[in-house]
Amino acid sequence: MYDSVPARVVIEATTVSGQTILFAESFPTSHEEHGPSHHVFVRIESAEATGYGEGTALQWFTGETAATMERVAREELCPRIEGLSTTAALAEFRGLTGRLPGHPGAKVAVEAALLDLRARELGVPLHALLGDQRRTELPCASAVGALSPETVAERVAAGYERGYRTFKIKADGDVARDTERIEAVTGTLRQRASPAEVHLRVDANTGWESVERTTRVIDELTHPEYLEYLEQPVAPEAVGDLRSLRTTHGVPVFADEAAGSLADVRRLTNGQAAVSGFCGKLAKTGSVRELVTMARVGAAAGLPVTLVTAFGTSLAVALNCHLGAVVPELSSATELVGDLLAEDPVDAPLPTAPTLRVPDGPGVGVRPDPTVFDE
Repeated sequence: MYDSVPARVVIEATTVSGQTILFAESFPTSHEEHGPSHHVFVRIESAEATGYGEGTALQWFTGETAATMERVAREELCPRIEGLSTTAALAEFRGLTGRLPGHPGAKVAVEAALLDLRARELGVPLHALLGDQRRTELPCASAVGALSPETVAERVAAGYERGYRTFKIKADGDVARDTERIEAVTGTLRQRASPAEVHLRVDANTGWESVERTTRVIDELTHPEYLEYLEQPVAPEAVGDLRSLRTTHGVPVFADEAAGSLADVRRLTNGQAAVSGFCGKLAKTGSVRELVTMARVGAAAGLPVTLVTAFGTSLAVALNCHLGAVVPELSSATELVGDLLAEDPVDAPLPTAPTLRVPDGPGVGVRPDPTVFDE
């Protein structure tokens, strides 16, 4: 309804800054052991308010870096919206991104800043621009990289003591080692809770490659009832393999690499759904508004979404909180993880906790530290 309220002032200035941020500790996956995370921060100013956005790069998905996101946002996107009202800029931006394929990190940073600016102009939380609010708090998962089975089990036990009830562990593609890792975690969880009380999701990042190798893992598990789902065990294009694992082998499977756009979600839900749900990442989708639509299409087919920040700062976490406030159906927990980075350059860092409250002030509710935009 807020789209029909005209903006009274125009965009006067935009500022873009690409940044790399070190990880707090080792976080290996089947893709790689992550090095510095890549970010772009965007500031959009009018005479009445200032909006902020952040985009992150998943290089093995999109090929973006901090430098490429900064260049695209500064040279291709921001010049097209300066001098427009915020509502006109949002309309222009939707058409512009359709004419510029790729670059999701750069796109979402600019769109998020526009939405933050518009919400601040109206004096409403950002989620009010996205749909009806369905929840004020979001459960969060505790995430652990593909470390040794003993270390992963210790981290899960510590997370349980802190109040987490959903856990995500990374696989590294070695079937025997991944099986041992899962067994160590399910053994730890069995000592503490029933399968109805805790949830384990395992992210293979396509590293198990085939139905046959994935089945080897499934067949070796002594307590598969603790699995909430397996995340993207096979290649993104292997939709038939995903469907086989879900229907023939009876294992819940979520898409990640296979669910980067609305077209992907439609493909996965065509006929008998190929998956049990999907992971929603702005770093892949490139649009806050499109991710809301993806979640609605998925929910219509009975599929929940897991919102994932993709190594963002508290600004990205807050933005995902607003998404979580409005999407129809969530999995057991979001993956709004803010403690993987060595620093969090914002004015008021959000806590890393089993539950996060959706910000209820104007806009997104978090601002980058001003030094982010220093040359």
